[in-house]
Amino acid sequence: MPPLAPYSRQLDYSYAPGLYPAMQALTHQPGLVSRVLVHSRLAGEGADALLAACSRLGIRTETADRVLRRLSGKDNCYAAAVFRKAANDLDARGNHLVLVNPMDAGNLGAILRAALGLGYTDIALVRPCADPYEPQAVGL
Repeated sequence: MPPLAPYSRQLDYSYAPGLYPAMQALTHQPGLVSRVLVHSRLAGEGADALLAACSRLGIRTETADRVLRRLSGKDNCYAAAVFRKAANDLDARGNHLVLVNPMDAGNLGAILRAALGLGYTDIALVRPCADPYEPQAVGL
């Protein structure tokens, strides 16, 4: 597989840094996940579930301590899913949430996760706005 580049809006892939975001990517969009990066110190129930999901789905795992540190900017990031970006059309029959110019990636990610928790799956972003695929928006 090709080496991973630091995230930029121009890439056709992004990262879901963290054990929980990586599991969510595997659970809800496994077809978009190309590989999962794990830290050599990843252990416990969550680690077992992540590795089992990757094995079941045929998704490659790589031990990548330094890459995880570089991508997350943290020493305690133990997993990340690498996924292909994909936009979806809004469902004309459903409820929508429209966010106008959300500019902070961390806040955008929090809003998107809260909206999903409230049942909103059709969310429109009015640009200019923060990149919804930026790892800070995707991860926790």
